[in-house]
Amino acid sequence: MGNSALGFHISSLLWYIALVLAAWSFARQCIGRPAAWIAITFFVVMPVHVENVSSIVGRADTLGALWALLAMLAVSPIMISGKETSLVRLLLAVLAFVAAILCKENMVVLPIIVALFVEYRRRIERSLSPLRAHVPSLTMVGVLSLYLVVRLRFQPSMLSNQASDDVLVGASIWEKIGYGLELLARYGGLLAAPTGLCTGRKFAEVFRPQHISLVMTVGAALLGLAGYLSWRAYRRREFPFVPAALVSWFVVSGLVLAMPESMADRFLLLPSLFLCLALGPAMLFLWRKGTGGRALLLAGLAIQVVLSNRQARTWHDNGTVLSHAVRACPDSLHNHFRYAEYLSRNGQTAEAVWHYAVLSKGKHAFPYEWSHPAKEEERSLPVEERLHAMYRLLGFTIDEPTWRSRFEQYLLSIGRAREASLVASMSSQP
Repeated sequence: MGNSALGFHISSLLWYIALVLAAWSFARQCIGRPAAWIAITFFVVMPVHVENVSSIVGRADTLGALWALLAMLAVSPIMISGKETSLVRLLLAVLAFVAAILCKENMVVLPIIVALFVEYRRRIERSLSPLRAHVPSLTMVGVLSLYLVVRLRFQPSMLSNQASDDVLVGASIWEKIGYGLELLARYGGLLAAPTGLCTGRKFAEVFRPQHISLVMTVGAALLGLAGYLSWRAYRRREFPFVPAALVSWFVVSGLVLAMPESMADRFLLLPSLFLCLALGPAMLFLWRKGTGGRALLLAGLAIQVVLSNRQARTWHDNGTVLSHAVRACPDSLHNHFRYAEYLSRNGQTAEAVWHYAVLSKGKHAFPYEWSHPAKEEERSLPVEERLHAMYRLLGFTIDEPTWRSRFEQYLLSIGRAREASLVASMSSQP
């Protein structure tokens, strides 16, 4: 196909279909066919999964989740029915688990998820001792330990590597707690209606909190609700879908292990699946209530389809993704930097200069909250007008000649000679 990406897109779609089929098989065993149909239908069309299909890098998360589900299916007798796992099934689960972490390392959370299901089911089936019941999860922990030993042998800095632009580097424990609560609320927003692309710690409007915010309060409420639903499911001898969703989210939050990104759409496959499974019986009850309930569910499904279509257009190519990210999250410095890099590589020098200038203005506030002072002008003024007025629009406090000289040197230091030449020619004009 030459330089065509069609083959990659087809394969990404096929892998996603395979993930959906595995999810359906797992859901059917857990909540029965009728509820599984509704839960997986909503899972399929969730707009938060568009990145997994549209973006090549998102395919790793699809494959990781697929292998993780296959591992859970292999040990489903102990997870769902409380029956002892055969040796063949255990070996298949181990192989699938290894494949999952090789595809995406955030699948290391799988032993905890398996242990949660086993422990919840032991309230019903107590024929097995705790040790025998937890053989699958303990075996996975052993495999994971071996994997970490090998991984650290070849990459000793794996657990200590930190990016200089990580908002959590140097954060206090209270700042990390506040950040985690805000991040939980933002993830909840992504699952409900991802209408604005603000994803990735290096690609998002996320910052270290300085005070109690509304977003933090919402995050605390969601955490409390998750705790209550988890306890209720345990008391009612139901499946631990909510705690499994919370655990699979926590591992990608970056709060414990350093991660290059957080708050990316593509990380939400397992959390969104478990939430859909948790809501499946309730949605089935609503469907059986009559015309009103069915109309409500169909309306919700239609909204998800429309939002997915919108997200698919956003993820058409790098340019549409990055430009949309800047519009959706104008206060994100990383959005401006990555869009400027894209514009520079594609010869759009003037627009690139503007976004580099925004970066130079705002980076003094990182990792705390910052507000882009010229976001309205960015949307309404042609780039030529913005460039000639950017010193005033962006509100720099040093004198203009000094700022332009420093800005030119910054552009040269990052290898952007064309942009530096444009700044120099502007400063020499009367």
